[in-house]
Amino acid sequence: MIRRDGSINVKIDRKTAKALHAQAKARGLSLKDYLQQLGAAGRNGKRTTGAISSSKELDDALDAFFAKHAEKLPALPKDSGRADIYNDHD
Repeated sequence: MIRRDGSINVKIDRKTAKALHAQAKARGLSLKDYLQQLGAAGRNGKRTTGAISSSKELDDALDAFFAKHAEKLPALPKDSGRADIYNDHD
């Protein structure tokens, strides 16, 4: 909830809090200043680190993700094809 003075309370887990503190410190900022910068960047429509803005970036990100986690993906049958995906329409 946003208060009349514009302040808010946010509950986050310890791991996230530590990560935010570390990111603020790495930039030479207080946590408050760092969070204000993050909020301002969102309000102004600026890209944040890790944001995907094109289909090429999405393709690259998905390729990297699946390459990193390939052992967790189920193997497809050798005879699988388009008909297996779109079996209810052309």
